[in-house]
Amino acid sequence: LPIFGPDVGQSHTRYQELLISFLQSGGKVIDSVTWHQYYLDGRTASAKDFLNPDVLDSLIMKIKEVAQIVEKTVPGKMVWLGETSSTYGGGTPGLSNTYIDGFMWLDKLGLAAKLGIDVVMRQAFFGTGSYNLV
Repeated sequence: LPIFGPDVGQSHTRYQELLISFLQSGGKVIDSVTWHQYYLDGRTASAKDFLNPDVLDSLIMKIKEVAQIVEKTVPGKMVWLGETSSTYGGGTPGLSNTYIDGFMWLDKLGLAAKLGIDVVMRQAFFGTGSYNLV
């Protein structure tokens, strides 16, 4: 069975330290490195944010940060987006669970593929609440 982890949160300094520590200790035994990515706080995000190129392009820097840490610590290890959606904190009612989020999702899938991320796991694809896409 494949093993993946550590599923760290956003790649801020504290999480970068956790990722580095995990990879130094157990990086050789996992098959893929996983992390979480959300663009915005679900309580404050607006429709304008969902279409803002600066917001969308912030994923590029985050993927590069994580990939750089992985390559320095456990070269050649695959990197997966283990949990993701548009906004954290339960999503944004009326936005992250509607048509407008589709643009953000498609952009994320395209950028991830372009930057070498083979697997992208959405927080919730179907169901109730504000994380779901359908």
